[in-house]
Amino acid sequence: MKDTQNLTIVFLLVTAAVLAAILVGTYAAPSAYADSPYKGGDYVIARGSWAETLDIIYVLDIAAKKLNVYVPDVRNNRLDVRDTVNLEQAFR
Repeated sequence: MKDTQNLTIVFLLVTAAVLAAILVGTYAAPSAYADSPYKGGDYVIARGSWAETLDIIYVLDIAAKKLNVYVPDVRNNRLDVRDTVNLEQAFR
């Protein structure tokens, strides 16, 4: 009787471990990618993407010490500001 109970417990533990590994393996946080930057004057520009469906343009304004994040709006043929970061405040 004890051998079958031990075997059942071990089988259930192994099954739970395999299912937990599958669950953790399938979970993936969104990835962000950046391209090589381009510098011109007081600006550094880099292209990136977020989760393979959203393109992003990073513009670093060195003189103003700000980082602007732009997202292209294809339907209206324009760039929308997604976020602006004041670098002086961010790196205090």
